[in-house]
Amino acid sequence: MSKEGNMKFKRLLTLVLATFVLASCGGNSTSSSSTSSNSGSSTNISSTISSNSSESTTSSSTTTNSTSSSISSSSSNSSSSKPSSSSSFIDETNYYSGFNFNLTGVDMRKQVYELMNRTHKVKTSYDELKQAIPQIEAVPGKANTIYIFYTHEEYYYGSGNSMSFSGKVNREHAWPNSRGAGKSGPGSDPYVIKPTWSADNSSRGNKAYSDPNEGGWAPEMDEYKGDSARVIFYAAAHYGPESGYNLKLADNTSFDNHTMGKLSTLLKWNIEHPVNDWELIRNDNGQKYLGNRNPFVDHPKLACQIWGDTNEATRNVCSTAQPSEPVEATGINANDITLEVESEKNTSVTVTPSNAKDKTVVYSGYDNSIISITDGKVKGLQVGNTTVTVSLANNESIKTTFKVTVTEKAAVPEPPVGDGTLTIDLKSIGATEESLQTNVTANINGFNFKANDIKAVKGNIYFKAETGYIYNDSSLGNISKIELIYGTGGSKSAKQSVVIGSSVYDTKPSEYTQVISSSAAGNTGEVLAPEGSNNGFFRIDVSNKNLQVSSIVIHYSNM
Repeated sequence: MSKEGNMKFKRLLTLVLATFVLASCGGNSTSSSSTSSNSGSSTNISSTISSNSSESTTSSSTTTNSTSSSISSSSSNSSSSKPSSSSSFIDETNYYSGFNFNLTGVDMRKQVYELMNRTHKVKTSYDELKQAIPQIEAVPGKANTIYIFYTHEEYYYGSGNSMSFSGKVNREHAWPNSRGAGKSGPGSDPYVIKPTWSADNSSRGNKAYSDPNEGGWAPEMDEYKGDSARVIFYAAAHYGPESGYNLKLADNTSFDNHTMGKLSTLLKWNIEHPVNDWELIRNDNGQKYLGNRNPFVDHPKLACQIWGDTNEATRNVCSTAQPSEPVEATGINANDITLEVESEKNTSVTVTPSNAKDKTVVYSGYDNSIISITDGKVKGLQVGNTTVTVSLANNESIKTTFKVTVTEKAAVPEPPVGDGTLTIDLKSIGATEESLQTNVTANINGFNFKANDIKAVKGNIYFKAETGYIYNDSSLGNISKIELIYGTGGSKSAKQSVVIGSSVYDTKPSEYTQVISSSAAGNTGEVLAPEGSNNGFFRIDVSNKNLQVSSIVIHYSNM
């Protein structure tokens, strides 16, 4: 067997074994979890397969990222069971049998159309998306749970094999309804219609994918820029002129019906944000359910082969670099970790190259009386040192080690006395993840704060619309004013509801001191405390749109 054939066989064998594991996942004496993301990206995409208790010498598996964080998904609700699966054997090599990868332009687009048209056996109606999306977007290892497009958060949709799209989750037309997708063909294809938070659906509307400064809309998670581009390429090829739907791409953000863009931006995103593990899993799920795949996920270079010679802008994009296609992993890098007792830190593990097909790694050999590792997150249990071995799940000969040092928990300083200001920023609140963090606690200058659904985005604290908030649960004495310094890249019209008063606001209050309806970058939102001398507590809730602040400054006196 050739080297290429052997690599394909290994991948197919891995997929079969993964399906078997998913089908039989349950309580065991050892722990196993997988998390998926991509090297070289500013975000993480993860998919948890299972997580169980460990023995004295612990082993757990996780899929890694080049950034220090390997866990990304926060979930609205969660459950631990197998996802819906099929006994179908995914044979990607056979799927492209006879495909001519040397064609370009219209000839390549027509060939892609013919391939998808021939293999797309199951056509779903708009209503049948309620059953199809839970199958194709299923979180591995978690029953009745899907990934939300654009944010990669987990969403538990309840019991049964069908989900409703009302309230907080919508069916997002990646190719907008009003731009020709409709509610049949591309408008009922699970590869094109995506589950999103209602706020993101409303924020985008029918805008093109492009820089907001050009009148377009861009996902905040970088990896979903590449993902979105490959969805649009799929729609344009599958539902182009030959199909009767006549969808086509344009290199602008203001275009006619049946047209989408911005082409040069989409080509750029396709190159800059390569295919991640979750896209490959989704492609396999889609083939099991529908019969066809998204060729632009398996072979992202097809986009430039088809549309790269459209104009000068597309030629410039496609001549500078080509999107990398998934390959076999060849190495692992890991950094040592120091943390306190009862604290947690994500492992800093990188699987190379960045476009490796399978980044699942196994942690083993460490003393689980000193630390525990769950989904790539290390927790300090007692003071001590231990060494962790991390190896590829599908090739244990590729491995490395890193040391973990657990120190005593630092004493909490006494709150300062006097007049002053307190600044909450990325470092002080601990929003160092590139993924949403829930139930965050922080001690800043001796005062305790709690936050929810926050993350780091371009140096700012990002608060998710509807569920993001921050409050203090130890009194600041008397707050006189709160300032919100808005960061670049955020929404200009995020609504912040701020309350300042005499008690801990651990739930949303019935009334707020002030509601701010603008958040333009570089500006400052200011809230003055109500009259009185007992305003030691505050809470900020974000409602309609995601908010980005570079800092929150609290003016107080606790003399």
